Amino acid sequence: MKKLYYPLMGLMLFLAGCGKGVMDSTFPQEPRPGGRDDIAADYFPLKEGLTWTYEDRATAIRVVASNPTIYGPAYSVEGLMQDRVLRKTWDGKVMELRGDTWRLLFDLEAEEQATWTIQAPGEQVDLLDGARVTVESRSDTVTTPFGRFTRSIRLAVQPREGLFDAGVSQMWFAPGVGLVKWSESWIGGERVHALTGFGAAGPTDTRPE
Repeated sequence: MKKLYYPLMGLMLFLAGCGKGVMDSTFPQEPRPGGRDDIAADYFPLKEGLTWTYEDRATAIRVVASNPTIYGPAYSVEGLMQDRVLRKTWDGKVMELRGDTWRLLFDLEAEEQATWTIQAPGEQVDLLDGARVTVESRSDTVTTPFGRFTRSIRLAVQPREGLFDAGVSQMWFAPGVGLVKWSESWIGGERVHALTGFGAAGPTDTRPE
């Protein structure tokens, strides 16, 4: 009995020390066995210094800083329609910090035809607030000035009620690169932004095969 007592006490003390602020069940520290293989391809890379540039767009998207959270690292991202604080979960979800609440932006492991609504804590000031997102395809081929991407995920984005003449309408995410193309509606029609450069600390000439 004594031989079992001490190991069990040690285990209980370890679990007691892993409070909600240390290990949260929504962010396991190890990858889940049996998850999608393409999660490893990383459809939304986040790393300080990464930069994306697009056609017809003066502002690039940049990852400018990282900060630790109880869920793992969070990143300050400039230019993704607006500046955002983002983190990724172990199962392919991209979460955004709004006020003191994390909300789901993109579920990049979701099956085709899966849908969700981007919640808007408080006042709706973001074009994505209240938008309805649907996974239309997980196998698109997208051609951009930067290169051709296969196995791309296409999301359809329906703006919230009252915002039908403005907002993002479709987004394409490619493995290993992230957001390679998106379209947005406005009162003058539709604009398409296709990737022209991607890399660390600025666009590079490293293109997809």
